[in-house]
Amino acid sequence: MGDEAEPIIIPTNYGRIDEFDDNSEDWIQYTERLNHYFIAKNIEITDHQNPKPSSVVQRCINSKSRQPNESVSQFVAELRQISEYCDYKATLDDMLRDRLVCGIKEDRIQRRLLAEPGLTFKKAMEVATAMEMAAKNAHDLQVQEPKQVHKVTIRNEECYRCGGSHNATDCKWKDAKCYVKG
Repeated sequence: MGDEAEPIIIPTNYGRIDEFDDNSEDWIQYTERLNHYFIAKNIEITDHQNPKPSSVVQRCINSKSRQPNESVSQFVAELRQISEYCDYKATLDDMLRDRLVCGIKEDRIQRRLLAEPGLTFKKAMEVATAMEMAAKNAHDLQVQEPKQVHKVTIRNEECYRCGGSHNATDCKWKDAKCYVKG
């Protein structure tokens, strides 16, 4: 045999990790050992525990519509969250724009967005948000409820001294001596 080095073959069933036992090992040591085991076995724990969702399933963004009490900002945030794994790449902004325009059910906002030439997702979001806020502010101005005013009434009590309609402490006879009752 010459100077050629023989390849080292490591069997795939080499090594084993037992369950963590806090009586015999420190947690930090165990996790280090576990990480080395994963590296040696070429195991991607993230792919195993949190696999990437199917882009086909995630593309259900196309069926998302804005809910009646959902603001434009909330709708856009949900669209962004749903589209995270859609794998649209360069067309993502176009898909988000289209879904925003189609998902808005307010006729006047949708008409305004459709009338906008060269509409981008950013511009669609700005216009829809501005129109939503303008409608809310106009509604608030028109539907101002009258402020409640609490009427204060002064109730005069009957004076026990003279029977007049004033407080007994204000009676002109408060210092007088009663000759009837004594």
